Amino acid sequence: NGSGKSNLIDALRWAAGGGRAGEFRAGDKRELIFHGSSGKRSLGFAEVEVGLEHGGRTLTVSRTLTRDGDSRLKVGGRTARFLDLEDELSGTGLGRGGLAVIGQGEVSGVLMADPPKLLAYVAESVGVAKLTARREGTLAGLEAARLHLTRLEDVRGGLQERVGVLTLEAEGAERAAALSRERLQLRFTLSLRRVEGLTVELAGLREKGARLEAQLLEGREALTQAQNDRRAVKVRLAGAEARYREFMAASEARRGDVRVARERLRAAEMQCAALRRDRERVVGEVRTLEMLTAPTPFTGSKAAHEAVLTAAEVRSRDLQHLLSNSLEEVTARARALEAARRAEATAAQARARYTMSREALLAQLSDVAAQEGTLLETDPADLADAAASAEAAAREHGAQLEAAQDALAQLQQEHAAAVAEAQAQTQAAGRLRAAFEARRGYAQGPKSALTSGLAGIIGSVADLITVPPEYAQAISSALGRRAEHVVVDSATVAQRVLAHVRRAGGWVTLLPLDLVGGRPQELPPALAAEAGVVAWASEVVGSDGRFRPLVQRLLGGTALVTTLPEAVALAKRHRTRPRFVTLEGDVLEAYGAISGGRSQTVGLVLGAAADLGSAEETAGVARTRAASLTEALMRQQSVVKTLREAHRSAQARHQDAARAWAAAREEAAAGASLKAELARRHAQLKAALEGLTPPVETAVPDSAPLETTLLEAQRRQEALRAEFSDAQGREAAARGALALWCERKMAFDAAQRRSAGLREQLGSLAREVDGAEAALRAATDALKAAEAALPPDDGAEAARYRAAQEAETEAEARLEALSRQQATLAGELEAVNLTRARREAVLEAAETEHRTLPEGVAALSGGLKSLRDRLAEVEADLEQLGPVNHRAAQEVAAQQERLDDLSRQMADAEGAVNELHAVLGDLDDAVRVRLVAGTEALAEGFARYAEHLFGVGARASAELVWEDGRPVGLKLGLQPPTKQTRALSLLSVGERTMGALAFLFALMTVVPASAVSAAGASALEAPRETSGLPLAILDEVDAPLDEANIRRFCAFLDELSRRGTQFVLITHQKATMEVASALWGVTTEGGVSRVFSIRREVEA
Repeated sequence: NGSGKSNLIDALRWAAGGGRAGEFRAGDKRELIFHGSSGKRSLGFAEVEVGLEHGGRTLTVSRTLTRDGDSRLKVGGRTARFLDLEDELSGTGLGRGGLAVIGQGEVSGVLMADPPKLLAYVAESVGVAKLTARREGTLAGLEAARLHLTRLEDVRGGLQERVGVLTLEAEGAERAAALSRERLQLRFTLSLRRVEGLTVELAGLREKGARLEAQLLEGREALTQAQNDRRAVKVRLAGAEARYREFMAASEARRGDVRVARERLRAAEMQCAALRRDRERVVGEVRTLEMLTAPTPFTGSKAAHEAVLTAAEVRSRDLQHLLSNSLEEVTARARALEAARRAEATAAQARARYTMSREALLAQLSDVAAQEGTLLETDPADLADAAASAEAAAREHGAQLEAAQDALAQLQQEHAAAVAEAQAQTQAAGRLRAAFEARRGYAQGPKSALTSGLAGIIGSVADLITVPPEYAQAISSALGRRAEHVVVDSATVAQRVLAHVRRAGGWVTLLPLDLVGGRPQELPPALAAEAGVVAWASEVVGSDGRFRPLVQRLLGGTALVTTLPEAVALAKRHRTRPRFVTLEGDVLEAYGAISGGRSQTVGLVLGAAADLGSAEETAGVARTRAASLTEALMRQQSVVKTLREAHRSAQARHQDAARAWAAAREEAAAGASLKAELARRHAQLKAALEGLTPPVETAVPDSAPLETTLLEAQRRQEALRAEFSDAQGREAAARGALALWCERKMAFDAAQRRSAGLREQLGSLAREVDGAEAALRAATDALKAAEAALPPDDGAEAARYRAAQEAETEAEARLEALSRQQATLAGELEAVNLTRARREAVLEAAETEHRTLPEGVAALSGGLKSLRDRLAEVEADLEQLGPVNHRAAQEVAAQQERLDDLSRQMADAEGAVNELHAVLGDLDDAVRVRLVAGTEALAEGFARYAEHLFGVGARASAELVWEDGRPVGLKLGLQPPTKQTRALSLLSVGERTMGALAFLFALMTVVPASAVSAAGASALEAPRETSGLPLAILDEVDAPLDEANIRRFCAFLDELSRRGTQFVLITHQKATMEVASALWGVTTEGGVSRVFSIRREVEA
């Protein structure tokens, strides 16, 4: 043990293309070089040469490694690539993924390999590993084509944007020229129309001014006539008012006469009614006496009866005399009451006339004073100042509004530009973000790792460093594909990432921070003093402190120089030198190799994170500026709205002030005339009021005491009548008693005399009744006369008085209307004159402006408003276009030609991609056919050899694992006799070794690819005697086997060896040595392996 037997396995693997030091139990590839022992010095290089023979053809493979890290590979005596070596070794089992070489302790792990690894064994055995390599090359070509297409797409996108911009600029220039021509025509047409319109307008204004002056003259005459009419109407109104008031006074006096006549009639009616009652009573008494018969004689004293009778008669006569006096007293008192009432009515009429006249005069004075009070003492000068102030305020607000609108227009332009810039920057940042997240430009392995989302992945090397722009090309070339190396936190994370990449496909290099280290390096003084040397590459790269060791590890041995000639000169002067990289990206390796050319794919990787950060920062700044301009625009819009409202209010106030000034001038003109007229009328009314004489107050008897006295006299008269009636009754009784005494004769005579007296009294009463009725008729006639003396109707005078008032109102209204009309005409005339003066100035300016325009410009047709609107639109379009590029048309043709050429390149690249896809499909079809045939043969051989090795009853199977129509793995199954489990992980080490040997022997008997005909399936029917793998190197695979199984193993070795498979065995088992045709012993002396041959006696 330990003599170096396994170095043979390592040497074969290393010569066959193995390259990782860890695969050969070394930490660094330079440790593979013999480092000396006690009896032998160390060597400066390691070299392995392998000679292979097959079918009469000899192939020599040689690989050399020097201590400075340089490696050389030769195939057939010529320098070759590992890809060339893989092509040559395809189908031998020695290539990458082959199973011809099994190292110590690896045999039991063959069955435990993952399905893709097992499938790689089958591919190598059937000779399609070369096709698999070609497929990987095709995929790499596809990736390169995609990257090239991506670059072309980016360039074409930029060109398309540039062509689009130039096209828009060319269109803008053409449109600006057309708009400028149209603007000139519009300005010429509008200027011409303006001159013509102003000329026509001035003629109209002159005509209107003349018409207004004529109307003012006519209005003055009409106003004078209206003033005369108003004065005449006022005179008629005063007369009508006087007549109306006189009529009212006379009417009131006649009504007093009617009331007195009615009182007299009532008194006469009362007297007549009393006399009629007395007459009726006397008539009744006479009738009673006439119906009496002569009295019967009465006994008694005649003298006594006569005395009683005489006393009764005397009393009756006295009462009758008193009654007559009472009647005269009542009549006299009634006359006195009537006279008192008449005097009261006359005085009341006089007072009423005085009061009505005074009240009428006072009312007129009050009306005049009220009219004088309604005359406002308004100073037109104050209103003129107010109108001028309002006009100045309106102009100031207009200037502020215009300035604010200009500022708003400027802000709108800046806002539109800022929004467009923000959108463009955001879109550019979005494209960079999408490219960065998709890891555009990265190989499949780093892309799978960086997009896996596993915890602990920090980023690629390109993401973690910052490079100044002047060194970007140099650092890009210095790093190469190392810029895609993925930096992780620890080796544990690296293992998880590798497992993910194995499943996803691809190859990745991981840099765990806990394993990768570096130290600062300094340029040798002699080299640093050379001209053209810039610095260590690691010194110009910026990074976080935790990543500095990593940067020093990657770039520590690389120095930056200015140009390639200087680098070559430096290399010639300094044999011990670092790696040189020029600023243009050319590389001069330490051992002398020079590489360079166009930028590689890594140019898309390096600086992508910095470009993304810069682009997003620029987009953020642009969005912030756009947002701030949006807020400023909204504020300015609010300011413009406020100023517009203020300007409108100022204009309204100016118009109101101007109208108030004009109205004040009119009112001042009309108020002066009205004030003079009111003053004259006020003086007249005041004089009339002072000349009004109140009625003379005469002593008028009070009618109330007279009425009381009259009533008392009437009551006394009634009492006398009652007493007189009683006296007459007593007289009658006395006469009755006398009659009774005188019996019939005297009673009859007395009755006759009484009857005669009553008739006489009846005649007297009749006369009195006639007098009373005559007085009643006279009183009735007097009442009728008084009523007839009343005015027939006071409505006519009142109507005439109201008609006069209405006529005065109409005259006042007409005068006021004419005054207003005159003021309006005067204002219109003044406005016309002012407008005419302004239009004349504007016409002069318009003619001057029109003369400045070039001659020969054709005028346009159309309405003036439509032309102005179009001019505004044209100017707005020109302003919106802004500065234009007049050379854009020439530039767009050149850029379009370049874009067409680039489009042809993209078409070619797309054709290459399609062709590679077709090749990839053909490869997949060929590999699938061969793998299916090889797997079927492998399954058959695996089952047969497992039964031979394990005994009858053992079962083994092999089947392909498919994904998307392609075989992606191989799944094995093994069930030893008397066991139910088929899980490989439950087998013992010996069982796994026996199963692996069965699998290995089955691979050796698989029909090689060269034996499969173009017909595919027909070749699978061929005999299985032809060996699949021509060579197998086994390192102590028999160590876990017992004696019986070693014998079975040796039997298979002997059988397969006879079929043509060459075995190189490393073993300690004598039974295995017995089947060998040649033996070589390996031992160690002084730390150095020693090889010697062992001769074996051959039995006769």
